[in-house]
Amino acid sequence: MNRNTKLPDLILQNHEDFLVVRGDLLPGGIKAKCIAEVFSEIKKGEVVYAAHAYGHSGYALGLAGLYHNKKVTLFFSGPEVDTCIYTKTKSLNNVTCNIIDEVSHQKDLVTIAREYAKKNGAYFIPIGFDYPSFTRHLIALAKSLPISPKEVWVAGGSGTTSRCLTKAWPNAKINTVNLGMMPDAKMAGTIYKVPEKPFNRAELPPPYPSSPWYDSKIWRFVKEHATPGALIWNIA
Repeated sequence: MNRNTKLPDLILQNHEDFLVVRGDLLPGGIKAKCIAEVFSEIKKGEVVYAAHAYGHSGYALGLAGLYHNKKVTLFFSGPEVDTCIYTKTKSLNNVTCNIIDEVSHQKDLVTIAREYAKKNGAYFIPIGFDYPSFTRHLIALAKSLPISPKEVWVAGGSGTTSRCLTKAWPNAKINTVNLGMMPDAKMAGTIYKVPEKPFNRAELPPPYPSSPWYDSKIWRFVKEHATPGALIWNIA
């Protein structure tokens, strides 16, 4: 793909009395759509990120790098895993995956990634894509949808998406399901905490395709607490 490639629009579908933003229908999910637009503003040929093996951010970056002819260098804490999303990320020919066995805390991994970027003249992307260019695109994307939800449900790793959705829909009740990937993450709205560990699949997956280690884990809370007609932001 070239720099003028426009990724598909988001699709809304009804599932069991809830309206779902089907990010899973986009290559790499919703984050890939936003980061691909951000990449057009990045002049450097290499981007660097501290990724999570069970999340979609690394894959989203890899695909965006393909669209814009950029090298993507990712750092993961060890040991190496064999999840489908990590395997797909590693298979991209513009992606280099570095496994750091001695690191257990995401903050330490971020430090390593940032130092690598500085040393190699690469572009460092903050954890959760939490920087103005990305969040601006994500907020605009949410606002562009032909809806004005009263209640929203979203999974939270770093909390970036939930914070953006509060700005896109300030009058909506935002419910964030904390996946426990980052102990110090700042989530927006009403917070729920999953019982599964990050390396566990969702015990109660939804009736639509969703990342088994990520977005799928919100379904148990939606079924128990959500109001019929609520919006589910399915990232991937």
